[in-house]
Amino acid sequence: MGDWDRETIQWRQGSCLSHEHIVRLGLIKPEDTESVAVVISHDCDLLQAPTVENSVEFIISKKIAKQDGNFSFGKNARRLHLNFQSETEEVYLDLKAVDKQSIDKVTIFAEQPSNQLTLDNPAKAILQKWLAARYRRSAFPDNFNNIIKDNKIENFLKKIIEPLGDILIAVMVQIEETTDEKVPFKLTLYLLHSTRNNSEAVISRLQSAVTAIKDLFEKHFTDESAEWQQLELIDCVDVSEEVLTYAQTLMLKKWEFDHLSLQTNPQQEIFQET
Repeated sequence: MGDWDRETIQWRQGSCLSHEHIVRLGLIKPEDTESVAVVISHDCDLLQAPTVENSVEFIISKKIAKQDGNFSFGKNARRLHLNFQSETEEVYLDLKAVDKQSIDKVTIFAEQPSNQLTLDNPAKAILQKWLAARYRRSAFPDNFNNIIKDNKIENFLKKIIEPLGDILIAVMVQIEETTDEKVPFKLTLYLLHSTRNNSEAVISRLQSAVTAIKDLFEKHFTDESAEWQQLELIDCVDVSEEVLTYAQTLMLKKWEFDHLSLQTNPQQEIFQET
């Protein structure tokens, strides 16, 4: 490619390869018009010379007709539905973390990124958080996980929160751990939701979910005398993304619903930046 000139490089995280480009690379067949290759390498890595960063990472995504709220906002660490802009409309792509690939930078940069689909700044921020969350997901103590599993709490919680996929960003947890089996874990749940729609109907749906979650934990973890056993739900509240402070996020963990436990302490905090 000759001398490396950072100023002329148009490739950025979220750039898409043209259909013709990924066909020439042998990644898809010519008749496949639904696949889109999305670059996921960081901007800083893309601008480095091939002698420093010699490859570009990307995901072969699929166009979808409609976004599933349960895969929006980076809620699922393994799968993301992300909105791109074409000249005439919004286009949704389905990205799966397991579909990540890499090709040497010189081969990719032999052509320019496609101008058919673009990613705006809010969507790019979601992509970045989704990519980062895969490597810094929260994990809960084994004893806590066992209690949740034995009582099938995740199954019940999923039924409550899945209908909120269009407005719910995440279920956040503040947990007070214990090593004494006679002392219950104390937890507070936060239903973190988008502010795009604050209609009375949306507020009502959130409040109904809060009530259902409180009833769920009381049913499974209180005895006949209303004493908490194993887990104590201190509170469950709905909170908007604009209200939750950065200081609060440092004390919270994201409930992934398919997390793995950590054997040791301390537990990770998903919002803390390095």
